[in-house]
Amino acid sequence: MQGVIYARFSPRRAGKTVQDQDGNALFKAEDGQTIECQIETCREYCRLRGIEVVDVIEDRFESARSTPLGERENGKRLLSLPRSTTEIVAAKLDRLFRDSADGIVLMRKWQEARKNVHFADQGGNSINMGTPIGRMMVRTLLSMAEFEADMIADRTSTMMQHRQSMGQQIGRAHV
Repeated sequence: MQGVIYARFSPRRAGKTVQDQDGNALFKAEDGQTIECQIETCREYCRLRGIEVVDVIEDRFESARSTPLGERENGKRLLSLPRSTTEIVAAKLDRLFRDSADGIVLMRKWQEARKNVHFADQGGNSINMGTPIGRMMVRTLLSMAEFEADMIADRTSTMMQHRQSMGQQIGRAHV
């Protein structure tokens, strides 16, 4: 079985910024560690299941909430894998999707194309979309991933409204 690993991270606001030699911000230090950890987890999963890794696809600084998989720079590659590549491995479901409708449509397309999707470490367990229970679990988790993103947005909005009501400036001052 030949497979690809997909890893993605969204940049965080907190943490130490890693810069290139010209002082340009590249990413937050913890983000780089996160993507390396995802890839390592997926490689171990593939080794244990006899999946030959033929490619590692990374999307850096991409939000799954605002950018569907097919619109991400490298996410598009997952939608046009060669027929010989039958396995897609991500560390967690939310690395691929935060929108349940997008996830369900793409999972169905992959299933019809005989592509099997695996999540190597979903809360300490792995999920294989090649089984009925795996497909049911992913549909449930897709709705939870979208819910989680909605809750984060709601909490952020509430906090910002509260700060504004207290007279605090929100955002950056224009100079």
